[in-house]
Amino acid sequence: MKKQLLSVILACIPFWLAAQSTGLYRIGNSGCSVNLPCMPSETPLARYSPDSSEVYSTYCDDGTLSYDVTCVKLARATQAALKTKEDYRLLLKNYLDFLKSDLHIVTESAYVFKDANDDTNKVILTFTMLTEESDTGQEFRVQASCNGKYLSVLMAVADLNHFPESISESAQRFLGSIVFPK
Repeated sequence: MKKQLLSVILACIPFWLAAQSTGLYRIGNSGCSVNLPCMPSETPLARYSPDSSEVYSTYCDDGTLSYDVTCVKLARATQAALKTKEDYRLLLKNYLDFLKSDLHIVTESAYVFKDANDDTNKVILTFTMLTEESDTGQEFRVQASCNGKYLSVLMAVADLNHFPESISESAQRFLGSIVFPK
């Protein structure tokens, strides 16, 4: 009986370990959480943007895709400037434009804004990055959100020509999974 119980426990360990590496993950002390299909290698620490917003970022890699997360606790002055949904959209657009220049993006799809039921403004953007070193690059699937106090950018990244034809279920879950603090 003990041998059977031991063999059942040993057989379940790989499933238990896999379950531990997925799920809702807190992004440092930002208060934001996200569904990650892999475990980040380091704990995100706060950095500060020029406007004094707290910026937390982390990533993990499941062997096929890299999952990048940025959660920004907006500075009080930035929060005060956000009065309309158009202000939220402009903030998201400007942030994504900054990322595009920082990542040397060469092609992109159009910004698509969606109004969420929970007063979160979201923009979803798919674009391709061409690296400076070679003719190979990376493809990014991006979703950014803002609720007036927090801004997030979630990116699923793959080598160009290696992005799955249909985005994986775990990547879809990841892109729509940001949870802001109440």
